[in-house]
Amino acid sequence: MNITSKKSISIIIFLCYIISDLLFLKTADRDYANIILLFSSTILFVFEVLFWGMLFLSSDGRERKSSVELLFLGTLAGVGLSRIFLISSPYINDLLNANIVLAYIIGIIRVAFIFAAIMNIFYFFDTKNIFLIIISILNLVCAILIWVDFDSGINGIIRLIIGISAIIFMIMSKNKTFGESD
Repeated sequence: MNITSKKSISIIIFLCYIISDLLFLKTADRDYANIILLFSSTILFVFEVLFWGMLFLSSDGRERKSSVELLFLGTLAGVGLSRIFLISSPYINDLLNANIVLAYIIGIIRVAFIFAAIMNIFYFFDTKNIFLIIISILNLVCAILIWVDFDSGINGIIRLIIGISAIIFMIMSKNKTFGESD
């Protein structure tokens, strides 16, 4: 696969991330049926994981720190799954309110996501690319807002800015950004 098609696929994934974030913003604070909330939060989760996976692939491949990537993607998966369960299921939300252990588990996952977002800043700082650094700093802000339970509203707007910045990064990146030869 040549570099142009890889960039095109990345831009399509980034656009799908933006669209799924807009869908989540539209449905998160409204009184929709649980199946619609489940669908919107699941779509956001899938495209958020694809988004960060493509962003990691497009960063400089010389010093791959797979442990940072795996920690970040793992905590992102935990946060995404907790978002799916808490938003789309009143039963799990009631369980969370009644059981302090579940609240601690979700809290620990969210704190681990903040830690992974901080490590992600240093990871992308090594690339010396201003777009990747801005994206990782904005992601830290998102992680903190998720921790204080502001997963919609301003957090969705920040995710939109992250998606637009990633598209600009992909358009302006040089041909050797994917780190693998064809």
